[in-house]
Amino acid sequence: MSLLQKATIITTPTAHSNGVLHSIKGGSVADFDVVRGSAATRVNAEGLIEDVATNIPRIDYTTGEGVVLLEPQSTNLFPYSEDFSVSDWSKNRVTINSNQNISPNNKLNASKMIETAVSGNHQITKKAHSVNGSFTNSVFAKKGENNYLILGIWDGSSETIAWFDLENGLIGTVQGTSTQTIEKFGDYYRCSVTFDISASGGYELIGMSNTDGLRNYNGDGTSGVYIWGAQLEALSYPTSYIPTSGAIATRLADSVTGAGDATTFNSTEGVLYAEIVALVEADGARRFITLNDGTSSNAVVLRYEETGVIHARYQIDGVAQCSMSFATTITDTHKVAFKYAENDFSLWIDGVEVGVDGVGNVLATNTINNIDFDSGNGNFPFYGKVKSLITFDTALTDAELECLTTI
Repeated sequence: MSLLQKATIITTPTAHSNGVLHSIKGGSVADFDVVRGSAATRVNAEGLIEDVATNIPRIDYTTGEGVVLLEPQSTNLFPYSEDFSVSDWSKNRVTINSNQNISPNNKLNASKMIETAVSGNHQITKKAHSVNGSFTNSVFAKKGENNYLILGIWDGSSETIAWFDLENGLIGTVQGTSTQTIEKFGDYYRCSVTFDISASGGYELIGMSNTDGLRNYNGDGTSGVYIWGAQLEALSYPTSYIPTSGAIATRLADSVTGAGDATTFNSTEGVLYAEIVALVEADGARRFITLNDGTSSNAVVLRYEETGVIHARYQIDGVAQCSMSFATTITDTHKVAFKYAENDFSLWIDGVEVGVDGVGNVLATNTINNIDFDSGNGNFPFYGKVKSLITFDTALTDAELECLTTI
């Protein structure tokens, strides 16, 4: 019997329908319930951003490989994410020509921001925050005659800004304290800066330059860059694009729960396996995948800790029978397997056994009846990218676990 023939549930980013993520092994009882009370976007297999209706699972191809995308609730605080010609965006020594280029959603709706022939900074601005905290400003941009996009924030007393090289896809000069990302989307780059705002005043800015680190210069009246899909979020990282057209908009959180029953799982021995990627290295919360009895007290647990750690845990009545952790870069893809059996627990990551515990009890037969992307009672939902999820009702051998988790 092959290794995957031993599996009871196999879930991959393939089949889905309204409100359901279908597993490819385990029958209909192994299908997950999907709830997201709003529309959202994803990157399709052609690399284009497209809308996804309420409660439809998002199979996302941002990196070229399909994953199940699970994100928290977030709001785009920019009321006009695509139309930069409106007065809501203040123009500083620039003009906006709308509908000048095909955008990442394959429509002729990207704008060209063109510098005027005067000296100074060349940018558009918008005050979109009213409280202190961590915010992320992002936009999709494509080089025109100018190669550099500038993103930042003025908090009422000082500026935090970064230059992005749209020719080579690199982060350039950074002034102030922020975290930056740049990610390719076809012939565009999505650029972002994350900063902590300590004052309620100020504004966000999207600008351009012809030289890295240069802010103020004399424009020529014709040069520019293409921009589309601006987004400001009260989060420490950029999430999937949330379009707006006159008012701020909120994408509600993804929830995936409820697969399996008492006949699917073996409470006394087995393996919980996941190939997963975190959305961010640290977001201040634990992110769970569990086999459980409908509560968080009796559970087989895989989770991301608050800061860069993968953790495995088996607990009975809320008491840990084993607890193992491994520090790693959780925004990289990892194949993780947690084996459990009485007095025989181990954690495998990317082909290596990273934790062993030889003492611990297990639950009574038929206790576990559910698998959820949360702690078992709806708390600490898993947010990240899931390439596969597999359960086994037997404790695999070390050789099988090494094979299963090898990258």
